[in-house]
Amino acid sequence: MSPSERISIAGAGPAGLTAAITLAHAGYPVVVHERQQDVGLRFCEDYQALENWTSEEDVLDTIRRLGIQTDFYYRPINRLSSYGPHSAAHVTVAEPHGYLIRRGCRSGSLDRALKHQALDLGVDVRFESALKETEADIVATGPRHACAIAVGCVFDTDVPECAAVWLDDRLAPKGYAYLLVADGRGTLATVLYDRFSEGKACLERTTRRVQDLLGLTMRNIQHFGGYGTFDLTRPLTHGRQRYVGEAAGLQDYLFGFGIRHAMVSGFLAGRSIIEGTDYDRLCRRELGRHLRTSLINRYVYEFMGQTGYDLLVRLSSRARNQRTFWSKIYTKPVLRMLLYPFALRAAQEKSRVSVQL
Repeated sequence: MSPSERISIAGAGPAGLTAAITLAHAGYPVVVHERQQDVGLRFCEDYQALENWTSEEDVLDTIRRLGIQTDFYYRPINRLSSYGPHSAAHVTVAEPHGYLIRRGCRSGSLDRALKHQALDLGVDVRFESALKETEADIVATGPRHACAIAVGCVFDTDVPECAAVWLDDRLAPKGYAYLLVADGRGTLATVLYDRFSEGKACLERTTRRVQDLLGLTMRNIQHFGGYGTFDLTRPLTHGRQRYVGEAAGLQDYLFGFGIRHAMVSGFLAGRSIIEGTDYDRLCRRELGRHLRTSLINRYVYEFMGQTGYDLLVRLSSRARNQRTFWSKIYTKPVLRMLLYPFALRAAQEKSRVSVQL
């Protein structure tokens, strides 16, 4: 496409806005259509995490390499507590496990920072404007159905800064629960990959467990819910449409960390327009191996069960380098790749009965 042609993007999440910023840097006129009244309204001003273990490159350096300023709120997670059904590990590392960030429309959130970066480059962001997929060059409209759901709450607290995760099917069937606290504000959630109808009960059990274990205080509680889509089977292009982020099913199958994938896919969609290259091939070359590995990891994780969760917690606590331990799970899956056909078949079977939302 010529830089004189206007590019239309459906969706103003991290993927859509990254694509818009990429194109605007190259001089393209860009219009982003967002059906909500502002960015980030899908979230409850909750804390999330940018994972920092699936690549040797620090995730903040990856974001900067995409041409995105890291002028949003972030806090390195250098100490992480992990709990299995009957185990616990507390690990402090020099290189961050990840970065705690804010989501939503308020000052400091990732969503607001991306919006202002796009606006500063002259991107036309139109709120309360729904664009049909067939009219868009880039589709960034978020998840299409529920492969996993999150049920959680945000609150004020006196508990010191912390990051903790629980691997226990009684709290999060086939998933995990997490607690993130910083600056007197906390997010507690359970992420379920199975038995979705138990979401509320799982959050109640998680809350009791965390309060008993950590003495968690919670004031001004606000509840939230969400869901995520993972799909390796769908094409990333259809006609002139390029699908990015969760609209393309680009999320980590194991634990659902999708912000890095969303922003990288948005960047690649923009570059494919600028360079006239094949977006599907570009995206699968950049992200495909990692996504396949994460699918295998999910398959193994669901097979492990409660005893396996305890083993994973203990093994990770004994590793000399935590980041290297988790990185190998994603970057050195040589023998596990033999499981890929079985993992893919299992995912396809599960997607046929996934909850349509």
